[in-house]
Amino acid sequence: KTAKNKAGSFKDKQNKIISGWIDFFQKRENWPALKFLPPLTWQRQLLGFAIFAVILIFPLKLLGYLDIFQNVRGRVLGESEEAAGNLRQALSAGGQLNFTGAAGYFSDAADNFSQAQSTLLKYSDLIKVANILPNKQIKLAAAGQALIASGRRASKIGEYLSLSLDSLQLGKESAAPLTERIRFFSEYCRQALGEMDAFEQEIKSIDLAAVASLDMEGKGQIAEQLQTLQERVGLIKTGLSELTALSEILPVFLGEKMDARYLLIFQNNAEMRASGGFIGSFALVDFRRGEIKKLEVPGGGSYDLQGGLHKRVASPEPLHLINSLWEFQDANWWPDWPASAKKIAWFFENGWGSTVDGVIAIDPTFFEELLAVVGPVDLSREYGAVIGSENFYDIVQAQAERKDTNKPKMIIRDLADKILAELPARLTENNFFALLKTAERAITEKHLLLNFNNEELQRFVDQAGWSGNLKDTDCDYLAVINTNIAGGKSDRKIKQKIEHLAEVTPDGSIIDTVIITREHAGVRGEPFSGVRNVNYLRVYAPLGSELMETSGWSAPEKIYFDPPAAGAEIDPDVYVVENIAKTDEISGVKIYNEFNKTVFANWTQVDPGQTATVRLKYKLPFKLNKIQDRGIIKKDDIITYSLLAQKQAGSVATDFTSILKLPANMEIVWAQPEEIRGASGWQVASDLKRDSFWGVLINKK
Repeated sequence: KTAKNKAGSFKDKQNKIISGWIDFFQKRENWPALKFLPPLTWQRQLLGFAIFAVILIFPLKLLGYLDIFQNVRGRVLGESEEAAGNLRQALSAGGQLNFTGAAGYFSDAADNFSQAQSTLLKYSDLIKVANILPNKQIKLAAAGQALIASGRRASKIGEYLSLSLDSLQLGKESAAPLTERIRFFSEYCRQALGEMDAFEQEIKSIDLAAVASLDMEGKGQIAEQLQTLQERVGLIKTGLSELTALSEILPVFLGEKMDARYLLIFQNNAEMRASGGFIGSFALVDFRRGEIKKLEVPGGGSYDLQGGLHKRVASPEPLHLINSLWEFQDANWWPDWPASAKKIAWFFENGWGSTVDGVIAIDPTFFEELLAVVGPVDLSREYGAVIGSENFYDIVQAQAERKDTNKPKMIIRDLADKILAELPARLTENNFFALLKTAERAITEKHLLLNFNNEELQRFVDQAGWSGNLKDTDCDYLAVINTNIAGGKSDRKIKQKIEHLAEVTPDGSIIDTVIITREHAGVRGEPFSGVRNVNYLRVYAPLGSELMETSGWSAPEKIYFDPPAAGAEIDPDVYVVENIAKTDEISGVKIYNEFNKTVFANWTQVDPGQTATVRLKYKLPFKLNKIQDRGIIKKDDIITYSLLAQKQAGSVATDFTSILKLPANMEIVWAQPEEIRGASGWQVASDLKRDSFWGVLINKK
């Protein structure tokens, strides 16, 4: 009876421990979600993952239930409980950015698990044959050993990642150059990556059925969480690999071996241009071993370059509405960022007389999100205001438009100086990872654009998908590009809706209809935005698309355009397009090929409180039943259709919909994502905050 009571008491104790940790896991605020995230968020992702993995492991205490381990279960249980305490401490220390302390606790937890593993060595032969024996207890023993082994690995991963973060010396004064600290960070990430390979094997070896068969509270949830680990560990390993690669290339960007100079341009997306917005200001940033040696922001903004450019270059024809000479502030003419960055650098180098190692673009949306994370900046003494995310645009724009000073753009310099000076002290456990997430989101949503001369740097940007280029695809494609020319700062008030319809005929031909609705939500006369939105609109479609019909365009009167500038050279990149373009006689739409796409281009105009709608209908240059000939699908009765929709850099959100209509002799058998699939096609809805792709497999009946 006494033995029975002790066994019952022991089991109750186990269940309370398990219930407590499940409750802790469920209630933990801001727990990192186990899903694929771009590289810049993986520091916290992996740290949380390591903790998460072990929290699922040590509460099970599988070995405590097995009679065959009666003589060792106390030691194993004791080591597991010590690991629990160390991991709890590691979690707390990491949350306070005390990465040295976190690494120590993770190391202690790993030692605990190593001791538990050593205790089990005498039973290793028995456990190896567990999968071929029917004995349930032995199978549980095998699962228990795998859990303890993966617990040690997860703790080591946590230790190395904590050391990597500690090596950055965040918020601390350090004599070591930033580039050197990043190298240490990278080395620890490499070690964590090595442990992750073994962890993946161990976590995948756990018998989920054995875990689910336990006579214990919460067994189903624990088995489910372990299954999630098994499914996601590969993605997390990929993320750690990408983070490691980023940390290895970052010192090159920061001038580790050679000083680096970058041209930083500020694109105002309230006045949209093809690559993000009007170039109102720029800065020169010089890096040496991770330190900003010089930051130069001309007070007059982009117009300070006007006197330095001695070459007369004819602007693209639509820009003749404001100037028939092409200048720096209008150089971002193309939606393909590498092409625009190259032209921006050319104008800068010929106007300023200095070469740069790369061009980086940011817009007000990036600044607003940055201030939302780090907090407002006090510029009361200089400008009588505290600038935060909510008032950033209004204050900066008002200052930039001042006519009583010849340095209206100095507010950008003053704001940048203040942020750089105060940022180290503002880093906390609550905003550090949020700051990284802001940068990551800015890149994927194209509010931060990168282009470098260094081949190694640019190759990394290309491989990461950060180049901002117009992408190639084998099927349907759509990009709607707006260029505000003499339309004030009205794009901040424009609400845009894009409706895409792809109709497939029985023989596989595809007819696309695109309807673009632009609503001007501004009020006539209000500062900056209360004017007519004048917009040169370009629609990029698959190369070879044939225009069938179009309507809704509205071009400015010809009298408002400047005549060609006398003696101006024709830019070769512009000449190719303007001399091959054909013009639709009825609508005035220009049709030409660029960036391996066919472009339909014309003007729209919309006044405050009004709406303009453009409609295009065109035939794609291929049929569905010919896509299989490209080697995508080999089966004769399965064909594919997909759509790549690219967002315009600088745009905030677009109401985007797509409908695919199939004939009666076709049906969708697979869709990505599955929820778009309908009875006779697909229905897609998106805010198009980033490039988006949808695809289906279609069976011909």
